[in-house]
Amino acid sequence: MDKYNRELADTVNRMFGGDTGDPSADEIAEVHFGGKAVGGEVIDGIRKRLPKISRIIEQNYEHLVCVVSEAYYARFRNEPPQTDADARKCIPVGQGVRSMGIRLSAGENDLIYQSAIRQGLATGGAKFKKGLDRTVEATTAGRVPKKRAARLLKDAQAILTPKRPAELGKIMRALPRKE
Repeated sequence: MDKYNRELADTVNRMFGGDTGDPSADEIAEVHFGGKAVGGEVIDGIRKRLPKISRIIEQNYEHLVCVVSEAYYARFRNEPPQTDADARKCIPVGQGVRSMGIRLSAGENDLIYQSAIRQGLATGGAKFKKGLDRTVEATTAGRVPKKRAARLLKDAQAILTPKRPAELGKIMRALPRKE
């Protein structure tokens, strides 16, 4: 299965090199299988693999990509969103919102890619906060020894340390200072 995901990622990367910067699962299937007719179950299988494929593309090809939803193809493929609210509609978040394709970032003004980053940070941040609160509550209630809780939190801190911490510091300095 990993081999198949890598093969699909290779196909998407080739499509990025051509004229398609945002192939849908249907388009990926068509190119991957050489224009042969493929059934809906094959396209659905590709659609379900899109998050894994996008991670492979980011790791192996160092492209900035995000998975996009049906709304992207229906409303925003030819006319990029101009607001954050419309950009959020382009990413597959929420019940019943399906992943439909992979999109190569269009540069620094790409609201869709930024929306995908925001969603990932919000999801990860919420899980981290919940873990912190659980650790503090369990330790305070005497169910987890302080030494063990400290190790758990230290491990979590290591996970949160970015690959390039100096760059993170530079980025954070762009925030306005409180007076």
